[in-house]
Amino acid sequence: MTLLELKNEIAALGFESEVTDDKSFVFAVKRAIATIYTERGIHKTLRIYQRNPMPDFYLGTLVHGENEYNTFRFVGGAYFFRVFGEGKLSVKDDSGYREIDFNSPKEPVRGLINGVGEITFSGNLRYTVYDLCHFSELYSPNPDDLNFATHTEYRIEKIADDYLGPQDRPRDKNGNIIEGASVCSGTLLVPYGYSGEVQLKYRCKPYLSPDADPDTELLIDSESEHLIPLLAAAYIWLDDDAEKAQYYMSLYRDGMASLKLYSPRCVSTEYEDVTGWAK
Repeated sequence: MTLLELKNEIAALGFESEVTDDKSFVFAVKRAIATIYTERGIHKTLRIYQRNPMPDFYLGTLVHGENEYNTFRFVGGAYFFRVFGEGKLSVKDDSGYREIDFNSPKEPVRGLINGVGEITFSGNLRYTVYDLCHFSELYSPNPDDLNFATHTEYRIEKIADDYLGPQDRPRDKNGNIIEGASVCSGTLLVPYGYSGEVQLKYRCKPYLSPDADPDTELLIDSESEHLIPLLAAAYIWLDDDAEKAQYYMSLYRDGMASLKLYSPRCVSTEYEDVTGWAK
């Protein structure tokens, strides 16, 4: 339904003349849509495809003594680690040989391995290597793109500007709940290791520009479309004819009550512990 079609429907409800006050008309329509969104809970589904690599090799902590050598062999992919102390990393692969000196408090070191290669840690002093990882499957050729956070964060309002609030927990493409995924303060949190489609059903907030074009489509579900003319007409007549306004408001209330009765939309309020702190 467009704004022009809605205007014609409202005029057909019993107005002696056309609805000529565009400002009052748009105001009444905005108010009607906002009311229906609130009562009906209009929703959409946001879909995000997340594809993140997971390490095929992981070593949490490795403590090195003086003049000690530790070699790890990998095929392709990327390596990542953090260090505390002073030492040296040498990488030997199909592209040649290179050395990297490190002397950092847990600063990350990243790099790529070309073909069959090996990385060797050495040093004259004691140092510690943390979170040594190898990724065989890369979705980006840049190892700096690798993320080691527990969750990937998505600011929902930057993706869906009509986002009002979540209506369901995040689910995969098959409708199954994604364990560990949640929505907090307008941010969608998805476990970093999850790869695949993320679906989030959310409640929409209404928006209609005051200078909207007559051909503007009203973004509202078809089940509720027939209620907009009734409620908007009630708001338009509110100052001029209270009896007519009450009549159309009663028709709207009856229609909304029937809609809720025969086409319910339920939102689960069950508490779900996704962090494990309550277990």
